[in-house]
Amino acid sequence: MKKPSLILFSILILFSITPSFAAELKEIYSENKKLEVIDGDTIKINNFKIRLHGIDAPEMGQICLDKQKKPYDCGLSSKKFLKKFIGKKEVVCVYNSLDRYQRILGTCYIFSKYTDGRDTINNMNASMVGFGHAVAYTKYSTKYFKNEKIPRKARRGIWQGEFDMPWDWRKKNR
Repeated sequence: MKKPSLILFSILILFSITPSFAAELKEIYSENKKLEVIDGDTIKINNFKIRLHGIDAPEMGQICLDKQKKPYDCGLSSKKFLKKFIGKKEVVCVYNSLDRYQRILGTCYIFSKYTDGRDTINNMNASMVGFGHAVAYTKYSTKYFKNEKIPRKARRGIWQGEFDMPWDWRKKNR
C-alpha cells in the first residue's frame, strides 16, 4: 500500500493538469523496488529507465575543469551527487512519453521528512540544475532555465570552472 504522502501527491498532480492530459499521465514509484542511478540525468526503477526531462547532465567520462583549472570527471561527479541526493528516500516519477531510445521522459520527485517530522517533496530535475550538476536542456524544455541562475552566479557544481555543454560534448566525442 502506498503511503498517504504519495497518494496525496498523486492526487495533487492529477488535479493540477488538464483533464485530457491526466488520462495519459503515468507514475512509477521506487517504494519497495530497486532504484539505480545510471548517470546525472537517468535513473532506473526496476526495469524502467527514466530520463529526467528538461535537463542534461555531463556524460560519464566527460572531463571538466574545476576552479583551479584541474580536470575532473564531471559526469561521474554528477552521478555521485544524484545518488547521494536520493539516498534511501522514496522516489516517484511522473511521465507521459518516451524518448527516441525508449526511455521514460519523466519528472521525478523525492519524498523525505524535515527533522521535525513534516513531509517534504523535492523535484529531482530542478534540484540537479539548481545545485549545478546539470543544465537546463532548453532544446526540449525551458522549465528549468531559471534554476541555473544560482549555481552559475555562485560558481557551484559544473559552473565552478570550464565545461562543454553535455550536448556539445556528445557531438565531439561520439
